[in-house]
Amino acid sequence: MKFTGAKTKREAVVTALERFNRLKRLERLNARVRGQFRDFMTQADLKATRAADTPRPDSSAGIGALRQALQRPPAAGKIIMSRNDAPSAC
Repeated sequence: MKFTGAKTKREAVVTALERFNRLKRLERLNARVRGQFRDFMTQADLKATRAADTPRPDSSAGIGALRQALQRPPAAGKIIMSRNDAPSAC
């Protein structure tokens, strides 16, 4: 009762059984799908992809270069949305 916050023994038992049943369902699901994603991206692949996609300003230029990069207008054809307007093409 202390860990579940229940006020009655019945409520504590019901809570414990619900948690136990959920845990068992998750264990069965995990056992069923484990190892089935053959072409799934590895953590190293994900880090490499993120590193390639993330623009890195020259560290010697500092914050000024980063601010300039963020303030550049978007490339032609990109859609810009503001909070108050409908989408508009550039």
